[in-house]
Amino acid sequence: MKHPPEVHRAKADRTPLDRAARITVILLFAAWVVDYIDRLAINLALPSIGAEFGLGHTQQGMVISAFFLSYALCQIPGGLLADKFGSRRVVSWSLLIWSLFTALTGTAWAFAVLLAIRFVFGVGQGVYPAAAMKAVAERTAPEQRMTATGWAQSSNAFGAVLAPLIAAPIIALWGWRMSFFAVAGLGVLVWAAIQLWLPATLPQSDDTEARPDQPGGLRTVLASGVMWRFTLMFFGYGIIVWGLNSWIPSYLQTERGISLTGSGLLSAIPPWLVASRSSSVASSSTVSAVGID
Repeated sequence: MKHPPEVHRAKADRTPLDRAARITVILLFAAWVVDYIDRLAINLALPSIGAEFGLGHTQQGMVISAFFLSYALCQIPGGLLADKFGSRRVVSWSLLIWSLFTALTGTAWAFAVLLAIRFVFGVGQGVYPAAAMKAVAERTAPEQRMTATGWAQSSNAFGAVLAPLIAAPIIALWGWRMSFFAVAGLGVLVWAAIQLWLPATLPQSDDTEARPDQPGGLRTVLASGVMWRFTLMFFGYGIIVWGLNSWIPSYLQTERGISLTGSGLLSAIPPWLVASRSSSVASSSTVSAVGID
């Protein structure tokens, strides 16, 4: 199978991450880890929340779905906001909003209040991914970009590992409300680090962004069969993975009688295997350019 000349040039031109790129990746990696800890903590707390508020499985599912609804709706607006106001500003506000509403989750006093809090929490997290990827692109050279992106996105699996290991002991010792206060504090610390140390953007040439009417622009992407197949693939992947992540802790606790700490340890095993694979893939990432069908 022949590869386009761009692939060979990209492999040959690959360079290690420079200092600015490394700092950018470390900060966004940390933010994404906190992102996952904050969104997954509720899965460990759900049985306790259900018991306190008298919620059945349907209502518990609504609490989880409130986040995913707003999170999904805010993905595209997140990219538009990053283009208009800058990635640094959107990343910072996203961190503050989701950290605030993580803490407010611990203050909820009724089912309707909890739904509203988790919905706005999803808004805060929903605008982050596009802004974070824009921040990576603005602070890395093209030959570094895929490696940097690989490392940044490998944080998802590490966050999924840490979430049950952090949240479960806190819930067991001090209750579910305290777990949300604790993980919200992590977000504030990362926000402060980004304000202090996120590097400035690299100079961009005038022709780096394609206009919508140019080849390779938005119209070409939307007309791509490959893009839509990938969309369907990741849609199916997300349904399975997030369905399991959302309900396995509750299943282990309520149906199998496993302790909160034990269910947290068991929940961390699958993402730990993914994280170990993700780090090896990220460390060997190369930049490649492929054609669009």
